[in-house]
Amino acid sequence: MSDSTTVGDRSGVNRCGTDAGYHRHRRHGETPCLACRGAHSTATRNRRRAARVADIGRMVNVPAQILTRLYLNSTVDTQEATEEVLGTDFMAELVDEFDRRTA
Repeated sequence: MSDSTTVGDRSGVNRCGTDAGYHRHRRHGETPCLACRGAHSTATRNRRRAARVADIGRMVNVPAQILTRLYLNSTVDTQEATEEVLGTDFMAELVDEFDRRTA
């Protein structure tokens, strides 16, 4: 069976050049062909983009220096809540780095 044929006869399911084709290669212990690798990369990128859009309102990317300034200028309750989410050690590292850069 060539790489461009279907597995079984399922009307194009798992055809090379698709994300399903990529996973078929992997299930069969094969190295995915270039077309399948490209399709898988595109599908993965699209899934991640969709996940980021779905997470708007829950997560954002913020430069470390801005996050540290917000943290240092917030109330103790907000600092404690931030530490619960991001970790006390992580926030301590950010503050130490901030202090080194602003000293």
